[in-house]
Amino acid sequence: MRQSWTDDRLDDLSHRMDERFDHVEGKMKEGFARVDREIGGVRGEIGGVRGETKEGFARVDAEIGGLRGEMKENFEQVDNKFGELRGGIKAVERELRTEIAGCERGLREQIEAVNDGLHSEIKTVEKGLRDETQQINSNIQQINLQMHAFNRTILQLVGGLMVSLIVTLFGLLITSL
Repeated sequence: MRQSWTDDRLDDLSHRMDERFDHVEGKMKEGFARVDREIGGVRGEIGGVRGETKEGFARVDAEIGGLRGEMKENFEQVDNKFGELRGGIKAVERELRTEIAGCERGLREQIEAVNDGLHSEIKTVEKGLRDETQQINSNIQQINLQMHAFNRTILQLVGGLMVSLIVTLFGLLITSL
């Protein structure tokens, strides 16, 4: 069966709920107070860390400034060394250019001498080839003349044999009749 809610019961429920909310509110106040205390401690620690960090960065900045000075000096020394090297390289380059020019002149003279010698040898070889070619052509003409004479002789011989064969055949034909 269902109970009905009376005013007394509703007042009692309201009173118990107020007590519970008061209890929860007290716990929340204690928790927030504890969090506020802890945040205050953390803020103090963060303030200390900030101070230490600022001091650390100041030391790092000072060291970087010193390193920059050293690096600038070292770069200037390197630049000076490169300047010296450039001067040395240019001197070597001038010497090499002079030496190469001398070698080039010597090579040109040698090439011209070899070229002249080759031209002379080529002319001699050309003349010899021309003479040999003329001799070969003359020999070929003689061979052609001899071949023509041989062909005429063969034709005459074959013609004579043919005539002899025809006369013999004709004579055989007449005697057999």
